[in-house]
Amino acid sequence: MARTMRDELKRPAVLVTAGVLAILVAGIFFVGMQQWQHSGASMSMVAAADRTAPAAVAAAPGAVSAVEPKATPSVTVKPKVVWQTPKRLPGTAFAKSLQGTNIDGALRADANGNLIVDLHVKDFFDYFLSTVGEVSPEVAVAQMEKLARGSLPPQALDQAMTLLGDYLNYKEKALSLSQQAINVPPDQQTPQFQLQVLRSSLDKLKALRRETMPADAVQAFFGLQEAYGDYTIKTLQIEQRQDLTNSEKAQMIANARDNLPPIIRHTQVQLTRNADQSAAIAKVEKTASSPDDAAEQLRQMGVSSDQIQNVVNYMTAQKQFNQDYATYLQDRQQIEQAGLAPEDKTKALQDLLKRDFSSEEARTQARLRDLASQGANDKNVTTD
Repeated sequence: MARTMRDELKRPAVLVTAGVLAILVAGIFFVGMQQWQHSGASMSMVAAADRTAPAAVAAAPGAVSAVEPKATPSVTVKPKVVWQTPKRLPGTAFAKSLQGTNIDGALRADANGNLIVDLHVKDFFDYFLSTVGEVSPEVAVAQMEKLARGSLPPQALDQAMTLLGDYLNYKEKALSLSQQAINVPPDQQTPQFQLQVLRSSLDKLKALRRETMPADAVQAFFGLQEAYGDYTIKTLQIEQRQDLTNSEKAQMIANARDNLPPIIRHTQVQLTRNADQSAAIAKVEKTASSPDDAAEQLRQMGVSSDQIQNVVNYMTAQKQFNQDYATYLQDRQQIEQAGLAPEDKTKALQDLLKRDFSSEEARTQARLRDLASQGANDKNVTTD
């Protein structure tokens, strides 16, 4: 007989609480790195990446080789889908947050009646678990069970229920892991120490997955995350090395990127290209003598016509703003020196903003420049 979701909830190790969802809330690995600077080291950054971005995991300790072996591509035969849960909830959604949405992921079974364990299963679980807090855990899992029971053969249903129990067990233990704060004096929080702690903490998370879930489920649920995590840790290790030139570091990072799974490698390459191009475009915006000069430089760089036009429009708008601001500044100084009453002075300045800048965006930019100018003046007064 298939074990029900309620049976899984009764197991002592499986407690579905709103706290479990804290692990589902997204944050990316680099945000975790930034948190060191504000609140000290904490295991919470380990769990933060567990939902929507690939979580970093520990790379093997020791020196990083300058030559990385190419990953050998594997051919996976996809099973034929015979049974599958629907794409939408029948009737009215049991939680307001799900109204009008398609179900993320799916539970599917092959011709032999076995559950197809892949990332669709994790997405399906997370879709329903995201409502905990809005509805009770019992309601969320009962709705999941109801949909699964009406769509899968008994064997696949039992496998799905067992896997859900394992997944919830992992989530509960991962939450406990994330709450283990690491108190380290600020002067000891060097980049090398931070990386060492992250590597150790993320390695514990990786091990926890294998302690609580079957190997095939770990690979299906977290394989891409862990592959990206290995790459991220490795790139951080490379960046910290003092015995390499910048070109050697870039080559080693490129070698590591080549070992990523194709779907991640493609995305990472595109992100790198976009970041490099954005930096180059920003440099042209800053150094070009005119919008036309910028357009010509960008054309030679191979930038798309749409991007070039955006840059030209921005530079043209900034040139006009600078001219308007110069006029505005002269008139503002006259108002400030006119000896008006505070109320009259405030109104005159507000009218001046509206007169010299036609859009709210331009007026906001003018206010920001006023504040920056005032801050600089205050600093000069203090220095004097």
